[in-house]
Amino acid sequence: WDLAVGPGKLIDTDRFFVVCSNVIGSCYGSEGPGTEHPDRDGPWGARFPYPSVKDVVTVQRELLRHLKNESLRLVIGGSLGGQQVLSWAAQYPELVHSAVALACDERASAWVIALQDVGRQAIHHALKRQDVPELLDQALATARMIAMISYRTPDDFVSRFKRAAIDVGRIPDNDLRYEVESYLRYQGDKLVGRFEARSYLRLTRMLDSFDIAQGFADEAAALDAIQCPLCLVGIDSDVLFDAEGPRRLAGKLRNLGKQASFQLLPSRYG
Repeated sequence: WDLAVGPGKLIDTDRFFVVCSNVIGSCYGSEGPGTEHPDRDGPWGARFPYPSVKDVVTVQRELLRHLKNESLRLVIGGSLGGQQVLSWAAQYPELVHSAVALACDERASAWVIALQDVGRQAIHHALKRQDVPELLDQALATARMIAMISYRTPDDFVSRFKRAAIDVGRIPDNDLRYEVESYLRYQGDKLVGRFEARSYLRLTRMLDSFDIAQGFADEAAALDAIQCPLCLVGIDSDVLFDAEGPRRLAGKLRNLGKQASFQLLPSRYG
């Protein structure tokens, strides 16, 4: 977000106070599977529940109460953050003055769930072999590699890597042949160094299970609750969240008389 947030930037911190809180279930400060259990020895581990986007936004609402803030000029985010934007706009319409949701729609598609579940299965299988701890790191790295492919596009991979080969003589792993393989393995190893596998399970499941209708009678009731102007942004090359999703959602909102717009962001990067 450094390109967009800061003094004099698009989200101008000389004019506005920016709140960006970590989500529950993660491993960056909020309570998660790696946090020490209050009543037992050791971390929560598998006992930690699977939070929903609605849970996350409910906690964020309590944070605003703590900050004595009852008005949000703008709520903005992409992907899982975009789902939080939609949940904010529907759950707390009296607080949100405007909203921008990027690369998301009213619920995760079967395509999104399928792509993410392949990585989750690798982690679940590794968790069954706790006698071989390194398997869990390998599984988390594999999940990240799969995710990196879904974040990019074929054109981006072809233009960046082509079929560039590496000097196998300088790398002990003889299974490594191409620069694109080296890139993916680097990304996988980098996540292992800063993330926790059980948190990965919870955050991907959080994204998969999102449905804007949660807590409402149905989807129409949830959309009707939204009062603020809402801009939905789709990326034309997005492999994970097709741009037609936010376009369709903007149309549903306009049919209900809401102030909703759709913007298509062209990009070859996914």
